[in-house]
Amino acid sequence: VPPFESGASLYIRPLLIGTGAQVGVHPTDEYLFIIFVTPVGPYFKGGFATNDYVIIREYDRAAPLGTGRYKVGGNYAASLAANKMAHDAGYASEFYECGAANFFGIKDGKYITPKSSSILPSITNRSLQQLAKDLGMEVEVRPIPEEELSTFDEAGACGTAAVISPI
Repeated sequence: VPPFESGASLYIRPLLIGTGAQVGVHPTDEYLFIIFVTPVGPYFKGGFATNDYVIIREYDRAAPLGTGRYKVGGNYAASLAANKMAHDAGYASEFYECGAANFFGIKDGKYITPKSSSILPSITNRSLQQLAKDLGMEVEVRPIPEEELSTFDEAGACGTAAVISPI
């Protein structure tokens, strides 16, 4: 466990892998469940400073009605080309959700986060929504048009590895 105030955290990820000895398009009869645990530093190169994001239109992280709302490895692979484009252009990440995290914004005392069938439900985002409610803020889960992005008082990415990172 990283020491307190080190700037690092302990990343915990449960992982389930099919290990059956058959080939074919069907569920396996055998699985291996492991828990991956490792110390990690800040998710973004700039640390916890404000990070610049870019909208990438050439790629989608998840297909409509696909597996985008589930924590599966293939959802990460689909984001790699757009993430490289963002990094090559000098940005911390690209907007789908928020790269590998969820987007949220604060405006007029409201906590606002996107609603989409292709966005991975995030326990970190759900926790922040509950904290916002506990603090008396209204919470809105709704589509967020691109034109609205510049109107937020604050914006951030949140997730297991990204924690809460300002945008």
